[in-house]
Amino acid sequence: MTGKLETKNQPEIPLVIVGYDFSISSSALREKLAISKEDREYLLTSIRRMDPSAGLLVLETCNRMEWIVSTQMPEWVAEILKAQMLRFLQNSGLNGTDPIPDPKQYKEREALIHVIRVVSGLESLAVGEAQIAGQFQKAIQRAQQEKTSNIIINRLAHVAGRTARYGYELGIRSNFKTGIHGLVADHIESYFGPEIKDRTILVAGMGEIGKKTASLIEEKFKCRVIRFNRTVKSQHQHEWVSLEKLLEFIPSADALVAATGAPSPVITENEVGQRRQGTLLIMDIGIPRQVSESAQSLPLVEYRNIDHLQSCLAHGENPKDTTLFQEKIAKETELFRQYCRSRDMTSFLSTIQTLRQNFIHNKIPDFFATELSELNGKSRNMVENAMKQMVNEWSSNMFNAFHKAMEFFWSRNGNEK
Repeated sequence: MTGKLETKNQPEIPLVIVGYDFSISSSALREKLAISKEDREYLLTSIRRMDPSAGLLVLETCNRMEWIVSTQMPEWVAEILKAQMLRFLQNSGLNGTDPIPDPKQYKEREALIHVIRVVSGLESLAVGEAQIAGQFQKAIQRAQQEKTSNIIINRLAHVAGRTARYGYELGIRSNFKTGIHGLVADHIESYFGPEIKDRTILVAGMGEIGKKTASLIEEKFKCRVIRFNRTVKSQHQHEWVSLEKLLEFIPSADALVAATGAPSPVITENEVGQRRQGTLLIMDIGIPRQVSESAQSLPLVEYRNIDHLQSCLAHGENPKDTTLFQEKIAKETELFRQYCRSRDMTSFLSTIQTLRQNFIHNKIPDFFATELSELNGKSRNMVENAMKQMVNEWSSNMFNAFHKAMEFFWSRNGNEK
């Protein structure tokens, strides 16, 4: 007994995904799943006890928290991921009396299609957003740096990115105004009405979403926008203000957008509590949340987060006709399936080559040493070499026959480079 669970059939697409998105969970729940490097390593170690070949990608965005795993045992691993995810939530001190919902699960072909749709912006709160593709690539880079990825996860990233670019060419994704930043701008406009042009908006955090939010508000409403960041390099010193100085601007501001991406709140009662008159609208679009609970509940604060964007603005607008894009997804799914199957066959052919080398260099010499030791040196060498040649020719013929059969099969089934 090896202690490892065995499966009768290998999956054609060895992928499983478990996670929460905006459609089934609040931002307060999702932020509890922002796990550390040590947590990711622990999670992968627990999976590799069953499947040593497994790879892990953790995708964390304001819309979703998902664990994507490449494994030959998707059914078993899905249950492990679900249990681990629920354990993280139960141990996180999550407030509220509502029961924790079960996470979503996607397996094999469904998992691949889900990743492609996510990276293409079709599963986002703001349908068609472009930022998710960059967030996914950053998650891949982190997995590669932490060595939790594997060849299937890396291939998945390539396929999802290529398909998303095709969607962009078809007009499926927006290049600027669609996304969380667009929803924030729309909400601020609905809150202030025509008077927004006379308002002062603070944007804290100059990551990708923060930059786009500030630019869109400035362009769309022609109002005053002040940009803040935790670090201000020399090339930005005339454009950004250090977050440490936020306190100075709070009294005269009308709205604050918090998008720093910090692991804990950076907007606290110390900053917001300095306000003496007029309501301050705070839009918190960070996961974890960027505004402390004490600041959220201050009398002169009108607090909003991603959950409010969902309830007020629903799921965004439907993108253009997706018929061609759906055909592209189906084609890429089949190619990915073929790639996974071909890797199985490559492993099989590699095994044939390894067995051949073992026979030639180990098994045959051992046989002559133990069973035909009475042969003299010259005769023994002649027979041993002849046998090695026979094994070599037989295994080479078998290898070539399987290899040609593979090439014929994939060419018949539309395999592309």
